[in-house]
Amino acid sequence: MKNNVYTFHTDPGHGWLEVSLEEILLLNIQDKITAYSYVSRKAENNFLVFLEEDVDAPFFLEVKRKAAQEVKIEEKKR
Repeated sequence: MKNNVYTFHTDPGHGWLEVSLEEILLLNIQDKITAYSYVSRKAENNFLVFLEEDVDAPFFLEVKRKAAQEVKIEEKKR
């Protein structure tokens, strides 16, 4: 994967890890993401997935770890 830097967005009640839809598809985990996460269109044909912090984000990070891919997370509070 080309990008190993991810933004973790938080508000007073919850948090979401921002990941490209392309990466979700490349990892072939799209069927494992719950309805608590959501997809947003950033630009033409560029979709982002916001993985909720309780299940989906940890699952994504575990997949990355098992693939021996380093991850850096930057926090962004709303």
